[in-house]
Amino acid sequence: MKPLSPAVGFFAVTDKKELFRERFRCAMAQCVRHGFGIEECFGVIWEETQEKVELSFRDQNDVYPELINWAKRWMMQREGRFSDRHGRGGHVVATMRHG
Repeated sequence: MKPLSPAVGFFAVTDKKELFRERFRCAMAQCVRHGFGIEECFGVIWEETQEKVELSFRDQNDVYPELINWAKRWMMQREGRFSDRHGRGGHVVATMRHG
């Protein structure tokens, strides 16, 4: 199986879930670069990634909501509704301002 990107081979993947996450995110980025919306790519990319890196139902139940949240955050960033002051899950985090 040929990697999606030459960079994929440089990083050791510890488990199937991590490999799935990386392939999914890479494929989503490629879709967006080609002008497709995140929401229109998500399901197709999920299925294609599942064909390449088959996850158990248990692992799918772990990874799916995580990637949904990741995609939502990414969409908000792209639309300018998400600033650097927001942490994981959209929580506002403290920032230091230098005077």
